[in-house]
Amino acid sequence: MRQLIRVLITRLCTIWLRAAKRSGSVEAEIVPRTVMLLRRFPYWAPGHDFVCSHALASGNIRTAFASAHALAALCPSSPSAWLLLSKCHLAGHQFEPAVRDARKALELNPLCFSAHEELAAALIPLEQFDEAHRHLELIPQAHRTQHVHSMNAFLRFRKEANNGKPEEK
Repeated sequence: MRQLIRVLITRLCTIWLRAAKRSGSVEAEIVPRTVMLLRRFPYWAPGHDFVCSHALASGNIRTAFASAHALAALCPSSPSAWLLLSKCHLAGHQFEPAVRDARKALELNPLCFSAHEELAAALIPLEQFDEAHRHLELIPQAHRTQHVHSMNAFLRFRKEANNGKPEEK
């Protein structure tokens, strides 16, 4: 019975969140209510996803980390949970954990192009340029964002600057 109540509450909260987004409500109004609902119902995964994404966009890394960790604990088999956690680590300049979490997302879904992008973004500051380039090349042209094109241009420029010499480690 308790599990059924959790499922119903989760669905109701998700319906509310979708309706609030569609009605054109300002995210500044939606986020505090979502946080309030998460305090009462911490097992609401879509709420953690929403709060984490919004917190990352607004630069609130601490809130993003909290929601991303909760989401990864609730949905350990979800690549998007690990991808959000990787984005949080990347935003906090924690590159090794960002690589670890992006690899976990790729382990769960090898076709997750966003995970390849995040992994490449985390590998570049660690100066693992060849591996970063390999992951960028796995992203089909139709799915490449401006960020991917910028990273590819950087890697090409770096290779040309080294005149094709092997990377120094």
